[in-house]
Amino acid sequence: MLQQHICKTCGRSFEGGPRAYYCPVCRDERQRERDRVHKKNGPARPLGSIDKCERCGKDYVVEGGLQRFCPECQPIHAQEYDRETGLEFYHENKDRINPYRNENRRKDPVKCKWCGKIFAPGTRSNTCSPECERLYKNKQWRKWYHGPNCVVCGKKAEVGRKTCSAECLKILQKRDYKPYSKYKDKLDKARIPAHAKAWTIMSPSGEIYRPYNLKQWVRDNINLFYGTPNQVIVGFYSINFGSLRRWKGWKLLGCMKMDNKMKICTVCNQWYVGDKCER
Repeated sequence: MLQQHICKTCGRSFEGGPRAYYCPVCRDERQRERDRVHKKNGPARPLGSIDKCERCGKDYVVEGGLQRFCPECQPIHAQEYDRETGLEFYHENKDRINPYRNENRRKDPVKCKWCGKIFAPGTRSNTCSPECERLYKNKQWRKWYHGPNCVVCGKKAEVGRKTCSAECLKILQKRDYKPYSKYKDKLDKARIPAHAKAWTIMSPSGEIYRPYNLKQWVRDNINLFYGTPNQVIVGFYSINFGSLRRWKGWKLLGCMKMDNKMKICTVCNQWYVGDKCER
């Protein structure tokens, strides 16, 4: 988060991160000065040398020029430093931080699961009082461990079952039975593929074919053609999308999207319109 700071060297105001102490001009000058000192004197602690940890006093192998702690103390020091600087930043900017934080913490009123009372939740509980919480948990416990009531006779049923016995199950199945004719239209629509197209093709002998899935129909009837299935499919696509009118005597009469009026014959696996397939 960018903030306004005062440079410790020149006193100029600048915009930088939470731990920026110098403006860009002074920062570059300090970096050049450090580079000159480093080139003149060399490293103060060569890499691989031994130094003492500032926290626990143990010896450690120097792996970087800014290393001050041993590997065990480094994460602990980082947490302590972040905690101190974080609290310092919060106390300096709490007038700006607290309104936004309180707005995110505020929860809308909810309805008690047991008595229906509207209350402001302070925790993740979905009940308004300990008494309602006890009663609601008892209800859930009875529901999951003792099983629900039978939908036919009202007696206790096993967990995961709607009825308590085989007799009640037969009564439920007879009561909820629906004839197949109510679902026939839906099943006929479900047979039609979502992206299928209705093709109308005439063979060299003048016979008409109406496949709804051209690729599958060509593979199933490859004995009608001369060539591989891929060659036949490319030939029909060339007629539909290209400039060819015929392909090896075969002629394309039409190609359209399938709709709900079209049906698929279960015998010849071709589409038709009406009550009965003409083939």
